[in-house]
Amino acid sequence: GASGSGKSTLLNIVSAVLAPERGSVQCLGREISTLGSRERDRFRADHIGMIFQQFNLVPYLSMLENVLLPCHFSTRRRENAGGRLAAKEARHLLDQLGLAGHIGRRKVVQLSVGQQQRVAVARALIGKPELIIADEPTSALDTARRDQFLDLLLRECGARGSTLLYVSHDLSLTAHFTRCISMSELNRSSQADAA
Repeated sequence: GASGSGKSTLLNIVSAVLAPERGSVQCLGREISTLGSRERDRFRADHIGMIFQQFNLVPYLSMLENVLLPCHFSTRRRENAGGRLAAKEARHLLDQLGLAGHIGRRKVVQLSVGQQQRVAVARALIGKPELIIADEPTSALDTARRDQFLDLLLRECGARGSTLLYVSHDLSLTAHFTRCISMSELNRSSQADAA
């Protein structure tokens, strides 16, 4: 969808950051529009991995510490990542994403944009969340790097059984996905329902 079409609002509602003003929202078989703020936070921490456009990595933490953050907020994701062995799973993810030689204690601010992007993917995938939400994470990449990243992201989501909800204004990305919905279709549908 184009800028201003409601992509971020849609992601915020699906990820339970916002509650809808009207109607109902089901995500992963659960009615989330009726949950209170704390319940929405718990649902998001347990079931949703987020990849932000600006990555939102914590600058004073290492790569490994950034990847492990969801395990500090969710017992479910920590257990899915191996409990006390979650760091091993985090290293495995970083290795799968081509960052094995960089794991050490490097702070994320010392990494290239492409490396930071892969750390953000590992953080989203740790603990096998059922849903990965990606908010235009390739907008700053050239075509070749963008396509490599998408192939990597789709492969890793498939390997972990995670569904990927990816939003973008770039229509050339549709070839990478099995199902695409335009925001104009969603907006027309919601307007028809309201009438």
